[in-house]
Amino acid sequence: MRRFHSDPPYCWWCDDGPVTLAARQAGMVELDVMWRTLGPRTWRRGAQWRRRMIEKFSLDITEADRALAACRKTAAERGVAVSIAVVDDAGQLVAFARMDGARGFTADLATRKARVAASIGLPSRVPTEMARANPGAVSEAAVGAGGMAVRHGTITIGAIGVSGALPDIDDAIAAAGVETFR
Repeated sequence: MRRFHSDPPYCWWCDDGPVTLAARQAGMVELDVMWRTLGPRTWRRGAQWRRRMIEKFSLDITEADRALAACRKTAAERGVAVSIAVVDDAGQLVAFARMDGARGFTADLATRKARVAASIGLPSRVPTEMARANPGAVSEAAVGAGGMAVRHGTITIGAIGVSGALPDIDDAIAAAGVETFR
């Protein structure tokens, strides 16, 4: 479904009112037809339903690129070559960078660390420590340190995963990326 926003105050997505002449001239004639076909009662019912929709915060590509740049800068300052993955709240990859000299396996590991951090909303170090405390439990979430969740208030909106250096350095690089969101 397309979303139309016009300069006049009557946008079909935001308001219950009819489409104005200026909106019609801007190529929004099909909305006027929809208004006449559905009628005001159905239209208002639909508008009330849209007002109850939940807003969901998530990372976009520009924020992910900014975090990648901060992580790369921190890694260069420390003299390490790492892979960096930024995922959204669902654990889907938004941005990825593998620095020159980073080993091949670090690409997959950085992505897994970011997905674990996004799914539990905690650093990826936590499930690793839990698996060490309980050796009988084998967990795919125990990927090591280097994954940090990005939070907006109490909501996890994504995560950053770093792999290729010592665990404490991976954590510090990921923390530098998370700091760009504060």
